[in-house]
Amino acid sequence: MTIDEAIKKIATEDEQFSQFTYIFDDWWDVDQAVSRAKLPAIAHILPIGGSMTMRNGRVYDRENVSVAFVDKVARDASGEDQRVVFERMKDAAKAFVRTANASGYFQSVIAWNYDVIYNQLASIVTGVMLTLEIEDNGSC
Repeated sequence: MTIDEAIKKIATEDEQFSQFTYIFDDWWDVDQAVSRAKLPAIAHILPIGGSMTMRNGRVYDRENVSVAFVDKVARDASGEDQRVVFERMKDAAKAFVRTANASGYFQSVIAWNYDVIYNQLASIVTGVMLTLEIEDNGSC
């Protein structure tokens, strides 16, 4: 299983994310898909880079990935309305990282930072985008 497949499995098969639509693509196509998708959504952006190492005869892949958690807001949403959606999406992101760490698919998931998504996509959505460094467990 690849890192991308493992992320998809967590996003689509774990009960706590059952209300989320899963999207995997580049930024341009994610932007288009969010406008048509049932929200909230987990948008897994194509990997932005990574590295590979060899230890004990096994190759370990470490990818730098972006995963966004977004939901719809009113066109002229107030700051408080935006904050409520952002906090809910941030909580989902935290749960996703905890679930990924407990999944056994990865050595570890290290969250480097997050960015707030507000008016950055064509759709009127708010959320959080994590930039993660993920190392497989040697079986991906």
